[in-house]
Amino acid sequence: MARRKKGKTSERIYNMWRTSNSEERVKWQSASQKGYDFYLNDQLTSQEKSSLESAGMPTFQINRITPIIETMKYFVTANNPRWKAVGVDGSDSNIAQVHSDISDYCWGLSNGKSVYGSVILDALAKGIGYFFIDVDMNLDNGKGDVIFKRIDPYDVFPDPMSRDFLFRDASFIIVKKRLTRSQLNQMFPEHKRKIKSASEQGIYETYSQSDRNDSDAIIAEDIITSVSESGEKDDILDYYECYEKVRVPFYNLTIQIHPTPEDLENVKMVSEQRIKDYIEESTVATKEAILNIEKQLQAGEIIEDRAFLEIQKAEKALDYGIKRKKSEIDYATQEELNRTESKIVSKEEYKILIENKQVADTILDASLFHERRIKVSCCLGSDVTLYEYILPITDFPIIPVPYLYTGTPYPMSAVIPMIGKQQEVNKAHQVMLHNANLASNLRWLYEEGSVPEEEWEQYSSSPGALLKYRQGFAPPQPVLPAPINNAFFTVTQEGKQDMEYIAGIPSSMMGFAQDQAETYRGLLANDEFGTRRIKA
Repeated sequence: MARRKKGKTSERIYNMWRTSNSEERVKWQSASQKGYDFYLNDQLTSQEKSSLESAGMPTFQINRITPIIETMKYFVTANNPRWKAVGVDGSDSNIAQVHSDISDYCWGLSNGKSVYGSVILDALAKGIGYFFIDVDMNLDNGKGDVIFKRIDPYDVFPDPMSRDFLFRDASFIIVKKRLTRSQLNQMFPEHKRKIKSASEQGIYETYSQSDRNDSDAIIAEDIITSVSESGEKDDILDYYECYEKVRVPFYNLTIQIHPTPEDLENVKMVSEQRIKDYIEESTVATKEAILNIEKQLQAGEIIEDRAFLEIQKAEKALDYGIKRKKSEIDYATQEELNRTESKIVSKEEYKILIENKQVADTILDASLFHERRIKVSCCLGSDVTLYEYILPITDFPIIPVPYLYTGTPYPMSAVIPMIGKQQEVNKAHQVMLHNANLASNLRWLYEEGSVPEEEWEQYSSSPGALLKYRQGFAPPQPVLPAPINNAFFTVTQEGKQDMEYIAGIPSSMMGFAQDQAETYRGLLANDEFGTRRIKA
């Protein structure tokens, strides 16, 4: 029964991933990958490159995107984030400071600045970056520590219907990775038997439009070589982590605390001592009052009947005070012995408690309620479930950082608006250089048989060369290229300026001098005002 349930769990998660990998998701990742390729200087598709080479045109690129993205990343990550916890009221300031120190410690332990830089680069170049908050139980000698990690955006598949900036309204978030058996065995040594039984999927999707064989950059989808512990080729498995929001039942219990014999003895001793102290103090006070009355009688200030009456009142007040004090102490003692406390337990713990009759008798009240929790299910492919458990948190441990939020889980990157201008700059430069090549390496129009072709091909471009042609034929005529329009140069310059305007990063913010010198204050103001869009 248990194995069937686990099989259904893995199949359910696999189907959830397939559904979330919808047309919209594929469209977003294709556009995002194109922007990332442009950032990595892969700005020509294989078809474009073949067309240029067949036409004899250059295939170089004037990359203006990478320096702009790197500058934007600098302005965001130049300062290390500060952690600040704020208490609800003034009495919580010390506790808030403890939380701030703990967060700062975990950030430093995780090398947070490097993680932060990688997440911001993902947001700028791919459209979104992800922080992952995890607990490594092996740190601090087995006590565990909270650490910050980064997840590749292309591995995350959130609920397509989420509309919250931080995916707080998402019903699930799936993380899909491709790992080797050796990696999985190192990560989960307690599940080696399950990992061994998992089958390799053998399906790998690619979204890059550039020719990966001629690309200078190596991305994750280019790496298909896997090495096992024995040095042989290892299997690559699809690993799924599914984070779901579930409603977990809890009980709010009111439990009576029964005192132990030692507690009873201690309470009794304290009560007797309090009564004894009160009797001694009250007796002395009554004697002082009677002595004062007798002095007034001897001095003739009061008559004997009044003195007798006042003494009787003082003695009666002493008896009444002792009895009242005993009642108060007895009541306080009873309240101390009949203490109750509130405790929150899960439904499973509640079932275990009520099975014990002695414990069940102490439960005065039990209120059932539900709280939101995060359930984690991990599986390999659609046939093997590794484990399932519920995290003691109410929100996802995956925190998105989108660049241009579109109201969906598919934001835009900073590169996408600049792609058109980058292609315009590349094309204009390619045309200008091609024209310059044609002008410096002339083509010749000749009658067939009028010239020795090999000699002309070798020496027609050499300075001072003497070229001959056969008598009786018309001399060869050079084919001059049409003069290039100055608009091409204007297009390149305006295209570069347009890219800076789109990104909000002018050349002065990159440290390059402009035509008109600026004052120091002007440069500072330029940095301050120019980074407003990035800070937003």
